Amino acid sequence: MLFYQVLWVGYGVFTLCQTGVGGAPLHSAPPFIGAGLYFTYILSLAGYVGLLFAWERQRQEIALAMLAVIFVLLIVCCYLSIRGLRLHGDTLYRYGLDQHVRLTRGLVQNGVFMVTTWITFAMVNFISQLLQAWAGANQEDASTIQLGILSAVFLIWIILDWCIFERHLRYIFSPYIILLPFVIRLLVENFEAWDRNSIFEIVLIGVIALAFLIKLIMACSRISSLQDPVITSPLPAMSKSLSGSAVLVPSSVYGSASWPGAEHNVYSSIDRVPPVHTSRLVVDANSMPRAIQYRY
Repeated sequence: MLFYQVLWVGYGVFTLCQTGVGGAPLHSAPPFIGAGLYFTYILSLAGYVGLLFAWERQRQEIALAMLAVIFVLLIVCCYLSIRGLRLHGDTLYRYGLDQHVRLTRGLVQNGVFMVTTWITFAMVNFISQLLQAWAGANQEDASTIQLGILSAVFLIWIILDWCIFERHLRYIFSPYIILLPFVIRLLVENFEAWDRNSIFEIVLIGVIALAFLIKLIMACSRISSLQDPVITSPLPAMSKSLSGSAVLVPSSVYGSASWPGAEHNVYSSIDRVPPVHTSRLVVDANSMPRAIQYRY
């Protein structure tokens, strides 16, 4: 998991050197991975340091509070990663940078959700330990409560993943990849024949595996870029040979430029321009309320 975190952060550093729209750095044109994501992630790493200090000094209540803070910060990171691609993924497709849509999903979003899932399990496991230390619960009862909380969290995730936010979470697989080995490890380390917790773990493993398989089928059935949820309007079917090598797109497709320097490096608003003739279509910008011109 640590390697995957280094991988997605390294990809973010790579966007500083990659050319984006209009010759500007890719990280800012368009800003599909915003600075807010990195800032929030850095705060969560600072929370890890506080967690280690609290754990080393046996301050369990502070450690639990730090875990909750880290969890909230990582949830914000998940939201920011999805929001950035939702706002600017369409622009990446239209400028031929669609590979960065796939890289953002595969590295950034799955990486952030991976560490968020791990922190969720750490919180559940820590609560189980506190039940034994503070409430005097025996290990079997505490383990049953732990598995029950995990099952509830997984059910909530399935509802969010399959129903409510399916368009935005369609290619997020890391929670299943992290959860399945975690429960398998619990079963291997604590297996007892006909023990209620062992039976609970076996059933939970089967449910997670089945849900993961359904998730893969759902994602593969919608893998075509024409069905990509970040595409807000149909991509134009234009010829490769454009006179003047210019393409005109209505500003309603993108809206106003929304990142620093975009008005200078990326787009230039025009009032009247001659129509662009191709072998397949003619686009007359004068019939549009406003147009945006960029190099094809």
